[in-house]
Amino acid sequence: MPKPIRTLLGYIAVIIATLAFERNAPLSVVVLAGLVLVLSQVIGGRSHA
Repeated sequence: MPKPIRTLLGYIAVIIATLAFERNAPLSVVVLAGLVLVLSQVIGGRSHA
């Protein structure tokens, strides 16, 4: 995964998690956004190993 796309996914995931937390959304939304952030970093960084 190209670095700009990985960075964009990370920013989007952080924004979604922050908005969901502030609007008292279900915890699953916050957790899923966090998982997207972690997985995008793991999958994207795999090609550098």
